[in-house]
Amino acid sequence: MKIDLHCHTIKAKSGDGGRDIDPASLAEALAGNQVGIAAITNHNLFDLSIFKQCVAEASAKGIDLWPGIELDIRGKSRVVGHVIVIADPVHAKQFSDVCNGLVQCTHPDDFVLDWDKLAGAFVGQGFDFIVISHYRPFKGKSYKDKALPYADNQALKASFPVETPFFFEPSNLKRAGIMYADGVDCLIGSDVKDWSKYCECSLPEIKLEVKSFSQFLLLLRKTPEVLKSIMDKKTSEQVEITLFDDDAKLTFPVYNDVTIVFGAKGTGKTALLKKIENHFRAKGWTDVSSYYASENNDKYKQMVNVNPKEEDFVKLGVDDASDKFAGIRAWNEPAVTPFSNYISWEEYSVEKKDTARFGFALASAPVEPDLDAMRCLIDDYKTLISSANNILNNKIVEACLSSNEFSELRSAVLRVCMNAQSYVRSGFVDAYALHLECFTVKKMKSYITARTGSPTKPSGTGFSAFALSYKKARSILNSISDSFQNEPYEEKVVLGRLAEKGDVVQHRKYLINPSQGTKVSYLRDKVKAKNLKSLVAAIGNASDTAKTPCGALASKIAEVNKMTDEMGIASLKDCLGVTSYVSCGGDSSYEPSNGERAMIVLAHALFDDDASIYILDEPEASMGNEFINEVIVDRINQLAKANKIVIVSTHNANIAVRTLPWQSIYREYDGGCYRTYVGNPFCDELRDIAEVKPPKVWTQVSMDTLEGGEYAFTDREIVYGKLN
Repeated sequence: MKIDLHCHTIKAKSGDGGRDIDPASLAEALAGNQVGIAAITNHNLFDLSIFKQCVAEASAKGIDLWPGIELDIRGKSRVVGHVIVIADPVHAKQFSDVCNGLVQCTHPDDFVLDWDKLAGAFVGQGFDFIVISHYRPFKGKSYKDKALPYADNQALKASFPVETPFFFEPSNLKRAGIMYADGVDCLIGSDVKDWSKYCECSLPEIKLEVKSFSQFLLLLRKTPEVLKSIMDKKTSEQVEITLFDDDAKLTFPVYNDVTIVFGAKGTGKTALLKKIENHFRAKGWTDVSSYYASENNDKYKQMVNVNPKEEDFVKLGVDDASDKFAGIRAWNEPAVTPFSNYISWEEYSVEKKDTARFGFALASAPVEPDLDAMRCLIDDYKTLISSANNILNNKIVEACLSSNEFSELRSAVLRVCMNAQSYVRSGFVDAYALHLECFTVKKMKSYITARTGSPTKPSGTGFSAFALSYKKARSILNSISDSFQNEPYEEKVVLGRLAEKGDVVQHRKYLINPSQGTKVSYLRDKVKAKNLKSLVAAIGNASDTAKTPCGALASKIAEVNKMTDEMGIASLKDCLGVTSYVSCGGDSSYEPSNGERAMIVLAHALFDDDASIYILDEPEASMGNEFINEVIVDRINQLAKANKIVIVSTHNANIAVRTLPWQSIYREYDGGCYRTYVGNPFCDELRDIAEVKPPKVWTQVSMDTLEGGEYAFTDREIVYGKLN
């Protein structure tokens, strides 16, 4: 939630052009910049009726408005500067009375109040208030226009009771950081001069939830009970780990927010993160996204090292031909009836003449029907019936047709089903009748031979079955061979984006034809490109051999079956492979630098939307300041707002402070042993988990330990909702 404690809504003084805004537009502007709390601080003027109108519009959008006024104050040195007073909105009427009593009927351009009268006007009036004076340092230029001299500001501050919240305002966040580093308490607002450009104002955020002006004051005063009650609203997971074998057990909470781990190099921060990750994984958390800077190269290689998965086969849009491979494996060359069988039968029949008594002895069996083809036809019929039911029971189809049209469709579909049933039944009856006839003739001939000891007339020459088996084998082999010629499936996966070069893209090609790519990774370990090429060639040779019936086909098919056995191939899915290359900015053989690899790997970890836990070890390593501030910090803040668990080990002050951590873990090597401190920026305290050492000041430890200088603490005071 953003906060703006310096808003002008009226052109009170000459030169205040662009500050006029009506209540409805004010609420829209504040909401558009995601402001949750704002103070109206017009120059030397507070209009209670207009304030109430603004409150009505703002509250409808969930925005709290606080009453305030920016006064011209004549300092001890007689120099005039601006001082803001903001009051509790619950007492807006009393605040209005005090302001009217001070200004009376004086025009805002002409009003000036002596410094020693300000405290007396507001203290003891029955309401809480905040004082914010434009700041000028002891030496150098003023940090904000219309600022009282340093000595005058100190005198003004001293005129108020010690418990009065008194702050100084710079002109921008950078100067606020310098003030904070110098130990100067500060608050900053937009001091908006043109509402049409308000969306461009860079405003601080309050991390902790603020529901009232009085709660805000308690946060500023660092009231422990208030801080604890707010922090306890976050969901937390209690973590118990032993970092090293000889260490004591560490127990601390991890919140659904940002936890920063920091400390000098070599204090075990990476080991701590890995232990935390193991803790979550051991408890069944599978949605953990982790990043370790030291593992960038290995992680990048894993990203680009693509291996096909079972489910990738459907991308090719081709049948897996498992039935075809099974058909080839089951194929046997049928025997042709030897001519000697006819000679034996003829000689025996001339000699004995007794087989004529058995009619079946002279019968010839018809050609055996293809029952496999019949079974396929039945399967097709079942599919047809299922599809017909789906069409007729589909609500969309019924809704898109008139009752007459749907009736015609229903009649047509049912007619097709009935005709198909007759067609399949007739074909099945004919085929099975032939099969039974063949079976009967062969059985009876076998029975006659067994009873009489005499040979019967051969059922047939076997030439027809022999030819048909070759035709079937060739059909199966051609089907498999044609499938191998299927076009590969190509897809692009964006690995990351490099600011000046564009997208880094991995091009993946899924294939079953080994001639369509190089450096292919296959689904099955036993399948290699060279052996697969040999199999494709062997299938083609067997198909060619099957064109003309001859004894060589059996050996060719045996060779194919031997190859598929050796490679474990039972379908085209087992031949699936993938090859890939990486491109960037038109370079089709791009190899990212170490820094670019780090960006790509980190982006994958940070932008894994399916994760609930993010563990990041030194994400700033090899990164530029722009990437750290605009990508890393921004993304971590987004994850925190989404109630994700984000644990970051860092040496970078921008990440450690501007990610608004809910908790900080500080690792220290002291006197030959490691110590772990846990705390947060809100209490400005780090507590020794072992309770051996006294607490440390979060601010001081952070400033001394983190890299990046004091600038990172620019907006820290507003961010955490309190000041030292």
